Amino acid sequence: MSYSLRKLQTVAIGLGLVLGMSSPASATDQDAQPTAAQDHWVGTWSASASGTVPNLPTGYSDRTVRNVVHTSVGGSGVRVWLSNALGTVAVRMDAVTIAVADAPDAPEAVAGTMRALAFGGAPSVTIPAGGKVLSDPIPLAVPEDGDLLVSVYTPTSSGPVTYHQVANQTSYLSRNGDHAADESGSAFTETIGFWPYVSGVDVLGQAECAVVTLGDSITDGNNSTRNANHR
Repeated sequence: MSYSLRKLQTVAIGLGLVLGMSSPASATDQDAQPTAAQDHWVGTWSASASGTVPNLPTGYSDRTVRNVVHTSVGGSGVRVWLSNALGTVAVRMDAVTIAVADAPDAPEAVAGTMRALAFGGAPSVTIPAGGKVLSDPIPLAVPEDGDLLVSVYTPTSSGPVTYHQVANQTSYLSRNGDHAADESGSAFTETIGFWPYVSGVDVLGQAECAVVTLGDSITDGNNSTRNANHR
């Protein structure tokens, strides 16, 4: 790695400490309000769009993606970012859910933690090509250093699927149908090693800041142990 790249990474981490500072929850947040004066929204996980899923020109028609993402900090509420940043057509999501994973790297949810996400009060959302959306906030006890399941059901052809390629994390696909709200993982019979659509998770809590890193594939976690969260 060149000196200039190492310097760039160091500067980027420093910038992340400034640019990643959390902001207070807005007055329009209806479903998950701060429980104390110091509670605020902060990112617990995120992954940038790095391309589109190869050999999948029409997307995941009538299939459910169950993304496994790993938290850094916990909180009492949650909201999710979804991305169609590199898509060429709009993508419709008829159901989006979040739950606490019952076991590391597994598609089963802890009983009672499954939550349906809404977007401007609506249970479905259409993301335009090149766009992204933020879900409405909801109450959920999010563990620190734990796994969450973010499930997305796309009923129709959607064009190229925006994803983060080097996840080094097992996520899941159902064969057919809307299984976003399933606590069971039995419908998720196919595994993938990347994160489609989901690009960030924010929690409501007391963490002071988020850190952003910038670098090459090593910073991304390339060749690190799968499912060990060494990214």
